[in-house]
Amino acid sequence: MSLSWEKREFYERNGHFIVPDLAVALKAGALCLMIGSGVSRMLNLPLWHELVTACCKNAPTPVDATGIDASSSGDTLLLRMQTVRSKFQGDDDKYLDMVSKALYEKWNDPSISAAPELMRAIGVLSMGSLRGRVKTIVNFNFDSLLEWYLTNHGYVVQVIEDVPRGLVDSDVQIFHPHGYLPMNGDFGRRSSMILFDKKEQEDRVMDRSSAWMDVFRYILGTQVFLAVGLSGRDPMANLVIAAADKQRSPLDKRPIGFWFFKKGSLDADLSLIH
Repeated sequence: MSLSWEKREFYERNGHFIVPDLAVALKAGALCLMIGSGVSRMLNLPLWHELVTACCKNAPTPVDATGIDASSSGDTLLLRMQTVRSKFQGDDDKYLDMVSKALYEKWNDPSISAAPELMRAIGVLSMGSLRGRVKTIVNFNFDSLLEWYLTNHGYVVQVIEDVPRGLVDSDVQIFHPHGYLPMNGDFGRRSSMILFDKKEQEDRVMDRSSAWMDVFRYILGTQVFLAVGLSGRDPMANLVIAAADKQRSPLDKRPIGFWFFKKGSLDADLSLIH
């Protein structure tokens, strides 16, 4: 990504402006959230490398999971899942069933009060208020835990698992660009495929007719994103952010977004914070 050093250095020198600037975007209805697996981690769903390891074990012919751990690169995980997917010999329904089973293997339908603080904070940001609200969430997870939480609190949620899709009046719209595997039909329908292997990634990059890139250009061209619980190792997330950033008007001086992460949790060579 072409990094705007002026923006980054400004906020590094003047960190006290970050929260007020986010508040301005929230008040204007121009703040969107980007979330990753960190949002649902405390509810016993696996992290990316853990899900890959489980899928290797549960493939029709088990796949060697040696070398898959928390330090594995995104490309390494996608390539290993390409091997797993090949074991299903084109039966994508059975492949998605297997991934979904591994995803919710440790889910025990806890009380809604067990939701982690980050998930509760997202619920507060999505609540209608004169102080502003978040109506757009880009969820890079496959799971429906955020939908579970918001629905159980009375929110009207529209899930967009495939595009193009007409938007309806709702409290919040949740986009799942990597695909969607809901725990059951109460939380929407399953997407036709998930971005979880190298071939699927390459197909999406090469598909110039894919509407997902247009969706990202619109969202990131009109709003400021706040990324939380999102790993910097996701090559597709990085790609769509970079592509959308290049489409912005040179006269648009707003930061494209803010990425909050624990110190040292992004790859050492990653410079994606705008």
